[in-house]
Amino acid sequence: MSFGDISYIDGFLFVTAYNANSGGPSPYQSHVVKYNTQDNGLNQITVNNIGTGVAEGIDKHLDDNWVSYHNIQKIRRFDASWVQKAEYNLPTVAKAYGSYQGIIWENGYLYANMHGPNEKGQDFQGGIDKFSFNGSTFTFVESFNPPSFGASQGMEKYNGIYLFNDRAENRIIICNSLKPGKVKAEVLRTPKQRLVNATLINRWEIFDTTYDRRPRYYKDETGRVHLSGMCKNTDSSYGPTFTHVIFQLPRGYRPKYSLNFAVVSNAAFARISITGNLSAQAAGQVVPQEGTSATWVSLDGISFLADPDGTELV
Repeated sequence: MSFGDISYIDGFLFVTAYNANSGGPSPYQSHVVKYNTQDNGLNQITVNNIGTGVAEGIDKHLDDNWVSYHNIQKIRRFDASWVQKAEYNLPTVAKAYGSYQGIIWENGYLYANMHGPNEKGQDFQGGIDKFSFNGSTFTFVESFNPPSFGASQGMEKYNGIYLFNDRAENRIIICNSLKPGKVKAEVLRTPKQRLVNATLINRWEIFDTTYDRRPRYYKDETGRVHLSGMCKNTDSSYGPTFTHVIFQLPRGYRPKYSLNFAVVSNAAFARISITGNLSAQAAGQVVPQEGTSATWVSLDGISFLADPDGTELV
């Protein structure tokens, strides 16, 4: 069984799910699963059959539940008990990697996100299509691009903001409008894609590019900064002093007070200091200390809480 899109309706989480029949890969059979999110964790309440096809987007409109299907150019209408009331054809606007994924009803119009590219480098064939509805027929109104290349999978509206699943970039795009050209509120990525390559200084270099062990850092959703990677120093007169700072963390990635960390350097233990925000110009410097060898030093395991009040300091 595979899950499709999710929707938060009337205080409950609804998730589409589909699986192939035992006779072969198709036709697919879809269900919608209702969860209670008020208690700890997700508690399954009901599972309802919503017909053949690969169910994806769900939204509530006119007191009914509407579902789009990835492999058919149709939208189905269900009552509150998930009994089907009607099925409507959606005009074919453009060829894509499937049919519609997420759907949103807004101001009497249906917005449907056409399935687009799954990976970088593929041709873009997605788009958000707007339809009017007269009670029996959907009519195409206009089409516009989603907020990013791969944001053509899930699409939801929650608490006045719009959330897009960017599958090609493995991230969530959060916007304040469906229309293009509006300000994006935030982009959430996985830690791997948030990794920033450190700008090494004072003759520090990447230790080994074969296994991609370059020094990097990222900040997770809790505000903790994580360092990783290995580097070496090519200065023949190297000594672990403040004149051999490895790199400097930018604003928003620095601790408030200076911190010390035990690391491994040239198969022995060493110490790395990170200068806090209270040290003005030196704030964020990653400094080699006792035991740090020029041969190599690992930054793996260094983690600390960023100073939320010092993001404007240089």
